[in-house]
Amino acid sequence: MSYQNEILEKLNKFRDKKYLEFSQKLIPNANASILGVKIPYIKKIAKEISKNYNAEMFLSLYEPKFHEEYLLKAIFLNLQKNINLEISYAKNL
Repeated sequence: MSYQNEILEKLNKFRDKKYLEFSQKLIPNANASILGVKIPYIKKIAKEISKNYNAEMFLSLYEPKFHEEYLLKAIFLNLQKNINLEISYAKNL
């Protein structure tokens, strides 16, 4: 299974038809297709990815196609920033 398919499979586990319909109303002209995954689940997956995957590999190999994948990548980047801040803070102690 490819890297992209593995993450997409994780997102698909949390699809919600009602949330999909809600999201489509909020973002009627989305540039990407919408899966219908709620933000807390995307955050959960991003945390899992940040623990289990190399950041450089994730960012270079992962090309989002769905709206939730773009959100996942943004949340992942934010987690990486926070991790780097924590590491630099710990080094200064």
